[in-house]
Amino acid sequence: MPGFAVGANRGWTTSFWPGMQWIAWELTGDETFLGAATGHAADFARRMSAGEDLDTHDLGFL
Repeated sequence: MPGFAVGANRGWTTSFWPGMQWIAWELTGDETFLGAATGHAADFARRMSAGEDLDTHDLGFL
Protein backbone atom coordinates (compact mmCIF):
# COMPACT_ATOMS: atom_id res chain seq x y z
CA MET A 1 0.00 0.00 0.00
CA PRO A 2 1.32 3.46 -0.76
CA GLY A 3 2.76 5.21 2.26
CA PHE A 4 3.53 2.07 4.27
CA ALA A 5 6.81 0.24 4.73
CA VAL A 6 7.30 -3.02 2.87
CA GLY A 7 6.07 -5.81 5.13
CA ALA A 8 3.97 -3.49 7.27
CA ASN A 9 0.89 -5.10 8.82
CA ARG A 10 -1.59 -2.83 7.07
CA GLY A 11 -4.67 -3.55 4.99
CA TRP A 12 -6.75 -6.71 4.85
CA THR A 13 -4.53 -8.78 2.52
CA THR A 14 -1.66 -9.01 5.01
CA SER A 15 -3.34 -12.01 6.63
CA PHE A 16 -2.93 -14.17 3.53
CA TRP A 17 0.79 -14.84 4.08
CA PRO A 18 0.45 -15.92 7.74
CA GLY A 19 -2.55 -18.02 6.71
CA MET A 20 -0.36 -19.88 4.23
CA GLN A 21 2.24 -20.37 6.97
CA TRP A 22 -0.39 -21.95 9.25
CA ILE A 23 -1.47 -24.29 6.45
CA ALA A 24 2.16 -25.19 5.69
CA TRP A 25 2.73 -26.04 9.36
CA GLU A 26 -0.40 -28.19 9.48
CA LEU A 27 0.67 -30.09 6.36
CA THR A 28 4.34 -30.54 7.23
CA GLY A 29 4.66 -30.20 11.00
CA ASP A 30 7.73 -28.03 10.33
CA GLU A 31 8.29 -25.80 13.37
CA THR A 32 9.75 -23.08 11.14
CA PHE A 33 6.29 -22.42 9.74
CA LEU A 34 4.77 -22.48 13.22
CA GLY A 35 7.24 -19.90 14.50
CA ALA A 36 6.62 -17.59 11.57
CA ALA A 37 2.85 -17.90 11.88
CA THR A 38 2.77 -17.23 15.62
CA GLY A 39 5.00 -14.18 15.12
CA HIS A 40 2.42 -12.76 12.75
CA ALA A 41 -0.40 -13.63 15.17
CA ALA A 42 1.24 -11.52 17.88
CA ASP A 43 1.43 -8.55 15.52
CA PHE A 44 -2.23 -8.97 14.52
CA ALA A 45 -3.19 -9.05 18.22
CA ARG A 46 -1.23 -5.82 18.72
CA ARG A 47 -2.92 -4.27 15.71
CA MET A 48 -6.39 -5.20 17.00
CA SER A 49 -5.65 -3.93 20.52
CA ALA A 50 -4.33 -0.65 19.15
CA GLY A 51 -7.28 -0.25 16.79
CA GLU A 52 -4.80 0.18 13.95
CA ASP A 53 -6.11 0.13 10.37
CA LEU A 54 -9.42 -1.57 11.19
CA ASP A 55 -11.67 0.51 8.94
CA THR A 56 -12.49 -2.27 6.49
CA HIS A 57 -15.44 -4.55 5.91
CA ASP A 58 -12.91 -7.37 5.42
CA LEU A 59 -11.92 -7.38 9.10
CA GLY A 60 -12.70 -11.10 9.32
CA PHE A 61 -9.64 -11.83 7.20
CA LEU A 62 -7.45 -10.51 9.99
